[in-house]
Amino acid sequence: MACRKHGDDDCDLVPEGYWDRVAAALERIDLPPPVEDDDLDFPDPWGDE
Repeated sequence: MACRKHGDDDCDLVPEGYWDRVAAALERIDLPPPVEDDDLDFPDPWGDE
């Protein structure tokens, strides 16, 4: 992987395969589904309801 900051030379700041491991870790994280605004039942502080 070429490092943009240092030109065409290989950059030692990010080890080879690092981003592949990051992508694999993100796939393993089980995130809950997004919450719709209508599902939130907070009182309206301005009384616009």
